[in-house]
Amino acid sequence: KPKIAHLLLADGTEKQIKASELKIGDIISIKSGEHTPSDAIITYGGAEFDESAINGESLPRYKSVGENIFGGSTNINGTILAKIAKNPKESLLEGIISSLQQSASKKLNIARLADKISNIFVPSVIVVSLLTLIIWSFFDINRAVICAISVLVISCPCALGLATPIAIVCALSKGSKSGILIKNPAIIELIKGAKIVAFDKTGTLTKGSLSVSATSLNDDDLRLAGFLSKASSHPISKAISKYVGTSKGAKGIKELAGLGIEYEENGVLMLLGSIKLLQNHGVVLNESQKEQILAQNAALALLAVGGEYRGFIALSDEIKEGAKELISKLKAKGLKCVMLSGDNEKNAGQISRELRLDEYYAGLLPNEKVELLRGFGGSVVFVGDGINDALAMKEAMIGVAISNSSDISKDASDIIIIKDDIKALYELFSLGQKALKIIKQNLFWAFCYNALCIPLAAGVFGGAGVFLTPAIAAFAMSSSSVIVVLNSLRLLR
Repeated sequence: KPKIAHLLLADGTEKQIKASELKIGDIISIKSGEHTPSDAIITYGGAEFDESAINGESLPRYKSVGENIFGGSTNINGTILAKIAKNPKESLLEGIISSLQQSASKKLNIARLADKISNIFVPSVIVVSLLTLIIWSFFDINRAVICAISVLVISCPCALGLATPIAIVCALSKGSKSGILIKNPAIIELIKGAKIVAFDKTGTLTKGSLSVSATSLNDDDLRLAGFLSKASSHPISKAISKYVGTSKGAKGIKELAGLGIEYEENGVLMLLGSIKLLQNHGVVLNESQKEQILAQNAALALLAVGGEYRGFIALSDEIKEGAKELISKLKAKGLKCVMLSGDNEKNAGQISRELRLDEYYAGLLPNEKVELLRGFGGSVVFVGDGINDALAMKEAMIGVAISNSSDISKDASDIIIIKDDIKALYELFSLGQKALKIIKQNLFWAFCYNALCIPLAAGVFGGAGVFLTPAIAAFAMSSSSVIVVLNSLRLLR
């Protein structure tokens, strides 16, 4: 968020003021490279805006007179005038931050069954020990004392108390070694209830940056496209320049917001951009060329030289390695996989079909993602990376931030996947299942041990000549705790 804004005065001059002092109705100018101080409506000009802080999409959007721009978005090129539509403290970005602060304390660690039982267990064992002393004292006072002490010694609330936390500690350690940082230990128990895994698109399922996917240009024309792109800071230009590997760029290119690049040399006009840019300069495409362009389901940069169409470069946001495999494995576990994206319907639909997702939703703002998650119910794991995903992470049962996430998303999440491998998400579900299995085994052992050993120490089987000494009871008690710990350590294998 910018700290200053350029206020347009009645006489047409500009005055630099604090962004926090802006009022609804004020007219401001936003130049190339500057950030928008608050939600506003464009009143003059047009420019491309990077709205990744709001919708997570890396490709800028061209906006002109009458269209809304969000506080926190960046003007990529051009100069515009805009009328402030919301007080800076009430902008969409501020709303995200405010909602995040309010929801920060909603998730609490779940109460553990073993903790509740332990609260009852200790006084109950003391009562059993006293009853054992009283009953056996009618027959043999020495036996009464030995049995009462043995009951106190053999009972093991430690095994009950350790059953869950020691397994969770081992699960946290195993997770960190696998590149999974678990911030909220309660999710180890919660993950068993997950039914839906919801993903953000850009930067989560896809790489989040454009790359050249196809081109119809020959080598010479491709080098020319790289030459024209080198001097531009537009994401499409950067992707082309990187693909071609150009070291030298054209001087004096003219960038047209939302259209592309113009460059003239020795009387020859060169164009690189949208089909509208070519049409504006009278470049005619035949039907075959138009069909070829329409068949490319990607962002396009068209090249024309001297009024002649040369070909296209198609760019797309590539799917991350391992994403298809992850979706396939999650669906095999019976989990429903959906995508919640701020991108347009066309791009979101294409990615959804390639990954074979169960459902997808496009063009979503942060609050709309939250509403959808509420509609899904409370058994959702949400995976994202951007500022715009932070609210959804807090709303979901479990929020997962991936390695390249924004700081706000990492703070809002329960889990951070540290390594740059989205397949680690599957390891998280496997780890959760294994940890729960170990916890159940530990609890079963602790219950069975106490249910069998306390009556044994109390002399219930004394009629058959079976009695325990305090020394044997102490060994049994220690062994019980050791067994629980050793069983939990199996998670580290």
